Amino acid sequence: MFAATALVLHRYGLIAVLAVLAACGHRAGLDSDLEEAIPAGAAIVAEANLNQLRGTPLWRAVPQGLLEPFGQASRLLAAEERNEWLVLARGNLAQAPAGGRWLAPGLAAAGSERLVAEAAGRRGSIHQANPVVTFARAHAAGSALWIAARGGVDLPLSGNYANLNRLLRDVEYVCLSARLAGNCRLQLTAESGSEAGAERFEQTLRAMLSLAAMAEARHEELAGALNRAVVRRDGNRINAELSGSLETVAKLLGQAPR
Repeated sequence: MFAATALVLHRYGLIAVLAVLAACGHRAGLDSDLEEAIPAGAAIVAEANLNQLRGTPLWRAVPQGLLEPFGQASRLLAAEERNEWLVLARGNLAQAPAGGRWLAPGLAAAGSERLVAEAAGRRGSIHQANPVVTFARAHAAGSALWIAARGGVDLPLSGNYANLNRLLRDVEYVCLSARLAGNCRLQLTAESGSEAGAERFEQTLRAMLSLAAMAEARHEELAGALNRAVVRRDGNRINAELSGSLETVAKLLGQAPR
């Protein structure tokens, strides 16, 4: 579930960066320029502090070709609205990504022409906060990376992973965050509109973790991390945690299809 949830960014090709890097860091939060560029209607949002992740086993697991367009970016954000993507890169960039534009010195935007133009127009203006970001901010404090989505969204998944779309119909918001506290700790937080929906989500999540552990039975460190995952439900809210070494988490997330 943890690896598959990260597949929300599959269409843009950044999933290998944002999912595989979801394992370490110290502080979360978007700077104001990045935050004001996010579309108010974005259903999927993800942000990573790349400076904290370079040199880790997770960074080395990412196909380097996917990182080239972002050069020496220090932060990377991606947001999806109505099947269109906006990608923001902050840092010491020599040039904007192909097809992109500068929004400010050191801040480049790429992706959908509409979203890039709207992001430029929102700079310095008062606009509605994105509820997905609001949810992530409440539950991803202390992480260098988070991926959040609105429930009911059809994610770009195929095969058995397409079942996640049915799972997410039971929740209003879901957030996957990651932080470093000795080992790497992945945390999933979901909120449903009803206790019945939360219970279905909890049961399905437990089943998926058990099946994943069985599938990795020959890999003791991976199976152990999956078996040690903790899932809790409190009314309409579900929390799950999975911990392991940087190397173990990199291997685990590397199993996700791209």
